[in-house]
Amino acid sequence: MEHHNILYAFTHIDLMGQFILVICVIGSTLSWAVVLTKYRLFKKNRQMNRVFRQHYDEKGQDVNQFLKNAMWKHWQDAALPRIYQKIAREAQLLLTEPGVDAVSVRSSTALGSKLTVLDIETLEKMAEREISSEVVYMQTGLNFLAMTSSTGPLLGLLGTVWGIMKTFVDMSQKGSASIMTVAPGVSEALVTTIVGLVVAIPAQIFLNSFSFRIHNFGIEMQNFVSEFISDIERVCSL
Repeated sequence: MEHHNILYAFTHIDLMGQFILVICVIGSTLSWAVVLTKYRLFKKNRQMNRVFRQHYDEKGQDVNQFLKNAMWKHWQDAALPRIYQKIAREAQLLLTEPGVDAVSVRSSTALGSKLTVLDIETLEKMAEREISSEVVYMQTGLNFLAMTSSTGPLLGLLGTVWGIMKTFVDMSQKGSASIMTVAPGVSEALVTTIVGLVVAIPAQIFLNSFSFRIHNFGIEMQNFVSEFISDIERVCSL
């Protein structure tokens, strides 16, 4: 009876089957490392973005004061604060004249100059680049999940074909089609197929989930940038 368990199938396959299983195990280990890393990243991003938006809605329009907020040391790992900080710094450079130290988006009287249409376009293009950079950063590692989800079943199929071929070779050499002749090749085929699917299915699930989250983060960043630049344009443009 012990020959009927799954352990027997794992320990009695040939070198080709073992090689396929090793590749699948390595791929699965690395894909789960990517999954855990991305899960922590997206969770922290979501939490920090929420806290940042609350602070911004309260007093974020006062750029000079808001950039001095003590929360910045916690916000550096989130997308919205990074985008805000770079746009705010650029706006300060565009608005500040010699002798003017502070820029207040809320109070245009504190400004040494006004933003032109060209300046607004510069901020918008800069914001687009920053959003693209954040999206690319979030997508890092997802290509490995895509590769794992697509190659896992193919490796399983390779093991299936190899196991069936081995079965026919054994049958021809022994001149018998008994269960003892057929079982090893069939078990090898089934084991590699199962392992390939076990590796691929979670990778595909998390790939879809993370892609959806990145899409939502992209929309959130675009909405925030549009709001922030509109605030700047409303009080600081000619």
